[in-house]
Amino acid sequence: MTNKNKIKLLISSIVIILPTLAALILKGLVEPKVMGAWHFTWVLPVILVAVQVILHLVTFRENKEVEQNKKIVEITYWIIPALSVYISGVFMLLSLGYDNLIGAIFSILFGLMFIILGNYTPKAVRNRSFGVKIKWTLANEENWNATHRVTGKVWVITGLVVLLGAFLPEMAAVYLILVAIIPTVFIPVIYSYCFYKKQLRDGTATKEDYASYPKSKVDKKVAVISTVIGSLIVVGIVIMMFVGSITFTLGDTSLEVDTTYGGGMTLDYEDIESVEYVEGEVSGMRVSGFASGKLLWGWFKNDELGSYTRYTYTDAEATLIIRTADGIIVIADETAEETKALYDSLLEKVG
Repeated sequence: MTNKNKIKLLISSIVIILPTLAALILKGLVEPKVMGAWHFTWVLPVILVAVQVILHLVTFRENKEVEQNKKIVEITYWIIPALSVYISGVFMLLSLGYDNLIGAIFSILFGLMFIILGNYTPKAVRNRSFGVKIKWTLANEENWNATHRVTGKVWVITGLVVLLGAFLPEMAAVYLILVAIIPTVFIPVIYSYCFYKKQLRDGTATKEDYASYPKSKVDKKVAVISTVIGSLIVVGIVIMMFVGSITFTLGDTSLEVDTTYGGGMTLDYEDIESVEYVEGEVSGMRVSGFASGKLLWGWFKNDELGSYTRYTYTDAEATLIIRTADGIIVIADETAEETKALYDSLLEKVG
């Protein structure tokens, strides 16, 4: 890797990590409403730095074999930094209580991303690190070029449709984006396959031509790395789905809530306006935070309570609804008996 590329990688990695620094600085100045979302703002960038390094090592190796369009190479350097700043910014806004802005910001930035990528995708030279990398495009340059011309148009149209989501209600925008993204995945693949079949019918290519395209050593290394990382992620997800706990500690002046995976909060007794014991589960849609087969914590919404912070076990047998000047907090221990005991102790502290 040249010194110029090393400098670009260093600068882009610094940009990725900026949200972490911002979160650490702001944590001392502002009290987050949802700690789970706040923790995410500094955990995610650390992971993305590792992804950035691996991605560009692969891209650099690939570029030694095939000289890629320079503008496309430049774009690849800044995709992950842009995602880091955007996603971390979203979770920072969520943690501070500004959830009403998220839908419009997401629609605008996501739409612009598709439009930009759609304009540059047709210029991509056949490679294994950028573009529609399936067996028919990689095996035939004519197939690659034709497929990416179509892909560019599809992505631009998708971007324009997604931009409309900024003017729609939150859930309508989500459904619009989900529906709009489906064609971006399937149309290029279907078109590439149809182009391959057309070449066979016209005699401009044969099955042997497609089968003769050599596999790169980069492919094998990427496959090994992807398999290892994917296996670790699957194992981690399985563990997180069924392991973990929420701890409620009643101190002299405040209630401390801690979770196994980094979420938590401190609630001063003097800020509590009322505490209500409710038998059964409080339903709600998770806006941000953590959900597994055992734990639910983060920021939730429902028609009755509106937006509320939640720290409960999944399928809680009983819950406590705590109202404060800053909002509503729903907590629950693992059993109804433990939740009732927590309620009684909390009432004594609150008075």
